[in-house]
Amino acid sequence: MTALLIPFEECLRDSPYFRDAAELNQNQLDELEGKLEKMLKTCNAMINSGKELIQNQSHLVSNVYDLSQYFKGDERMTTSLNKVAHTQQEIMKFKSILLDQASRSLSRVISNFIQKDIKRVKDAKVLLDKVTADCDNALNKYANLPKSGFSVNRLSEKVSPEETQNLVMATRACFRHTALDYVCALSIVKSKFKHEILDAILCFMHANSTYFHQGSDLFQDVDPFLKKLGNEISSMREETNDLEKMLDNRHTIVHNKDMVATSTSKIQRPSILLEGYLFKRTSSKFKTWNRRWFIIWKNQLAYRKRNGGMEISVMEEDLKLCSVKPSTEIDRRFCFEINSPSKSHTLQADSEESFNAWLLALQQAIGIALQQSFNNHENNREDQTPEARSLHKSLSSSSLSSSSSKTGNYGFYETIRKIPGNDRCCDCGSTDAKWASINLGIVVCVDCSGIHRSLGVHFSKVRSLTLDSWEPEIVKVMKELGNEVVNKIYLAHIPDNAVQATLGCSNAVREEWIQSKYVKRKFVRDALLLSKPPEEDDSSRGRIIRHWSVRKIRRRSKSGSRKTDDRSDKSAKLSTESAASVDKENKCFDTSKDGELENPVNTVEIVTIGEDLGDKSFLILSEDDNEDSTDGEDNISIGAESLSKLSPEMILYKASRAHNIPVMALAIALGADKNWINEEDKQRTPLHQAVISVSVFL
Repeated sequence: MTALLIPFEECLRDSPYFRDAAELNQNQLDELEGKLEKMLKTCNAMINSGKELIQNQSHLVSNVYDLSQYFKGDERMTTSLNKVAHTQQEIMKFKSILLDQASRSLSRVISNFIQKDIKRVKDAKVLLDKVTADCDNALNKYANLPKSGFSVNRLSEKVSPEETQNLVMATRACFRHTALDYVCALSIVKSKFKHEILDAILCFMHANSTYFHQGSDLFQDVDPFLKKLGNEISSMREETNDLEKMLDNRHTIVHNKDMVATSTSKIQRPSILLEGYLFKRTSSKFKTWNRRWFIIWKNQLAYRKRNGGMEISVMEEDLKLCSVKPSTEIDRRFCFEINSPSKSHTLQADSEESFNAWLLALQQAIGIALQQSFNNHENNREDQTPEARSLHKSLSSSSLSSSSSKTGNYGFYETIRKIPGNDRCCDCGSTDAKWASINLGIVVCVDCSGIHRSLGVHFSKVRSLTLDSWEPEIVKVMKELGNEVVNKIYLAHIPDNAVQATLGCSNAVREEWIQSKYVKRKFVRDALLLSKPPEEDDSSRGRIIRHWSVRKIRRRSKSGSRKTDDRSDKSAKLSTESAASVDKENKCFDTSKDGELENPVNTVEIVTIGEDLGDKSFLILSEDDNEDSTDGEDNISIGAESLSKLSPEMILYKASRAHNIPVMALAIALGADKNWINEEDKQRTPLHQAVISVSVFL
């Protein structure tokens, strides 16, 4: 039990011991107050500095996130920087909690102790001094009483000895009570401040312990990433060292290579024949000369400024219409002229070597352009079968109409929406589908269209059904495909655990679904499996699949569709007879080793590729498309091919000839090469077959 600082008896007697002890303890309390105030000031400064540190660290994290956006093309850098920034954010949270605990446990406790407990003692001391003065005055008056017993106050009134004695007794009693209260307050404060201060410091230490435990747990999880990052940094440092070693001999290039005119590597930029600086004479009044970077590119001559960004100006759009020759009329060296039917250009090289290189390159480019034009013309003439020549007129008129007029925005909107599956988004099922991918032939909603745009036009080219202009050829493709057909291709085999995009799903789910569907093509099934139900067992039924074919889609005009179907019946009959003849020729029997007949096999199955993609053998054209009609053609399928020739490229080749756009889309989904050459058919490509059948999908 803690003893009193000053015995009560000494307080009541107001002895010198009481006064000395009170003064000593009061001085100690004042010293304690000074130290606590200094500690409080330091604690508040620490908290404010911590908050400023967190604020600056927050700015640093924001800068790291901004830096990761700079490296958005480098997944390794982006991932590392984002992970570091996220870790720093967690550390900031822990620091914020630590500062809050310091404010609550340390700063607030010290402040309350100073403002309440110590202030109470100081107030009691002031009151004790006042009561002591009153008591001393009363005693002085009582001691100054004359022997007569009466005294005179300031108002010249007589005061009896009894009144003076009563005043002394009252002030002495008041002093004793006040002295006891002061000693009590002083004793409590001296005893209380020890455990109060220690408790506050203990809470602060617990907060520090929690902070470091949280940090330890965090970095225990982050440690594998830090080790991996360290290895990547070492690898990057080695790459930098290798680069520095490789660049040590950089100045030798100046002596070994003339940089006036530089022909580019065919691996890096195969479409550029020659590029380099030339002086270009302007057509202004003063005929000034400007230095520009010229490029011979895709049978064009173009140039750009050195500091003009990526903007390229085309000087001549078609070099096959141009001629080049040295200029003899200009009083400057190494000049040559480029003449076209509409204008003439004068250019100047920096050296004779550059002058000769540019003349030769331009002459080669002109020759290449002329040869390509000639080859295209000859190929078109050679590839024209009697059927193609009969369609030449309609094809030409279709091209002219497509270049001179566009389809109205709303004129075909309802027609496109009536195609099976087009009443909803092809990817998420939304009913508000007003956008289309003309590469894929599907209709999508505005949310999915944004993801399609991010894939790039080589995967999906997006247009609005209500806002953009539509070429007639693209409308034909849209009519022959649709969401139902395309989903049969790209969603032929969906695992049970696949997460599909739905109406209102997150953008991440939508993007992953569309990437898996069209870019990775995870759900596309083999062509033979698409054409044959999986539950059908041909071997058990005595069938052997040896051939495959592609059904020909005949285009019938509206007027033709009202006529009788005699030609259709005849065509179907011919097709049946053809299949029967193939069956007859391929009828075979399996024999056992002993020569006995076992399991007779007398049926040859001809698989029709893409049979389940649509049962329409006829495509009804609008009145504007009547010229593309194939009414009068007998065959409804392309000749059967052996299963050994079944490949995505051959499927695309046959489907292009058959004008079967759904099967063409299937072949492309299976990874068919559009530029594949059929060496067994006059070196033709699917594009040749598409031209013959007037298929615009390629």
